[in-house]
Amino acid sequence: WRRVSALGGMVAPFLLAGAVVVTAAARPDYHHSDHMISVLGELGGPRAAVMNFGGFLLYGVLVFGLAIGLHSGIGNGPGEWLGPLLVAIYGLGYFAVAFAPCSPGCTGTTPIPSDQAHFLISRVIFMMAIAGPLVLFARLARDPAWAGVRYLVLLLSVGGYLLFLLPIP
Repeated sequence: WRRVSALGGMVAPFLLAGAVVVTAAARPDYHHSDHMISVLGELGGPRAAVMNFGGFLLYGVLVFGLAIGLHSGIGNGPGEWLGPLLVAIYGLGYFAVAFAPCSPGCTGTTPIPSDQAHFLISRVIFMMAIAGPLVLFARLARDPAWAGVRYLVLLLSVGGYLLFLLPIP
């Protein structure tokens, strides 16, 4: 199970990126620097099902599996369930977003329930993307077999957060 979950965790970002490329190709008006990725899965959008189910849903399922594998594969101790739990919530967020596409334009200002749910879930995803790896860092540090990758996890988490904050096209 650990090998399968690890493989799923490695493949997941490539599947999500592939769904983005395929879906964005059908949208000449879409530009990565100007639009949120959610626009690719908006209600009624071209190839939205590819983004929602081949991208968000599949990515979420694979990340959730990775979280289970991480929990079983890293040495345990008191309270060390929190890091994998946050990674699992992150994966479940992507799973849920697949079933709560935003309205056209993805402004988050419409009273449509799926639009409101989409933006709430997206906020949870962003929080878990930062918190999960940071909390997981401590657990990785306690296990000699994983201690070497703890700084990579920390670097990717902090780097991702900084890129999110910077106005980079």
